[in-house]
Amino acid sequence: MNLLTFDSGIGGLTALVPILRAYPGSTVTYLGDLAHLPYGTKSPERIRKLCSAAADWLLAAERRRGPSFDWCVVACNTASAHALDVFRSAAIGSGMKVSGVIEPGCRKAIAAKRPRTLILATGATVASQAYPRSLATLGYGGIVEQRACPLFVPLVEDDLLEGPEVAGIARRYLEGWIRPGDAAVLGCTHYPLLLPQLRELYPDVEWIDAGHSLLEMDHAPELEKPDASKPSRLQLFVTDDVASAERARRFLARMGLEDVVLDVKAIPPLV
Repeated sequence: MNLLTFDSGIGGLTALVPILRAYPGSTVTYLGDLAHLPYGTKSPERIRKLCSAAADWLLAAERRRGPSFDWCVVACNTASAHALDVFRSAAIGSGMKVSGVIEPGCRKAIAAKRPRTLILATGATVASQAYPRSLATLGYGGIVEQRACPLFVPLVEDDLLEGPEVAGIARRYLEGWIRPGDAAVLGCTHYPLLLPQLRELYPDVEWIDAGHSLLEMDHAPELEKPDASKPSRLQLFVTDDVASAERARRFLARMGLEDVVLDVKAIPPLV
């Protein structure tokens, strides 16, 4: 299975975990736009412009390789909220499925059957109202509340995932708001790397990783199993950053994917 993936950074690797476990031997071409990280503080117009450049780059990679990519995953909630249509328009004629991560998270939240669902996301994702709108469309009748947690992204990108500093920031955002019995959707693919710390602080909450539900969706393509005797390969392209290789290896190891063959290349900013 050959996969195109986009994220504003390398936190989107969390969305690949179930896919690479289900399809060992896959090849992933991943674009992380670190030159413009974070997306969650930018205007919708700026996000769409950045995503348009990213979509063009990814589809150019698809054309260079030939019509052999099966799936494009927009592993960025902010991009999924504001510009999923940009990626889908760019992929017209390629035969690829294009999926975002918001609908999978909403379906998982509904399946949790909790009366109150919290959305932890970037400021831009919260402002888009994409999660409440999707939950309502899918028939969720409970209470939906959102909160922007902007400092979570730089914590993850700097590989600071636990400890008193992380706990302090988490409490600043969540204390007095999150309650036992809530379902809490991690509405940014960076956030799942903070899950051990979040579960320690709030063990009675149903934590939902939106990216982990991608394969359960009815819009996920039917894929042939690759040669499982070969390791999966991750071609990680990052804009304007050459220090991402070691961080990506640590992230993959934490997620049980240390056997993935990793190739990291820095490319110039796309915009």
